[in-house]
Amino acid sequence: MTLRRGRQTLRVFHHRAFRYLVLVVRGGLVKVEGVRVIESGFSGPVSGPAFSCDDRLLDRIWKAGTAP
Repeated sequence: MTLRRGRQTLRVFHHRAFRYLVLVVRGGLVKVEGVRVIESGFSGPVSGPAFSCDDRLLDRIWKAGTAP
């Protein structure tokens, strides 16, 4: 996502949470005045495809990504 010049607020709504934020600055200076996260979620049951495999780590990753 490319942002314009000047002060702004970025709000991204996605059905999954995030773990990392990467800020890339090309050709200029940036002053970050603050970073804030507002968490929202859906507390209903997860429906759709299921996943399981012999790799316990992959199973844990899947469960973490689909947990309410």
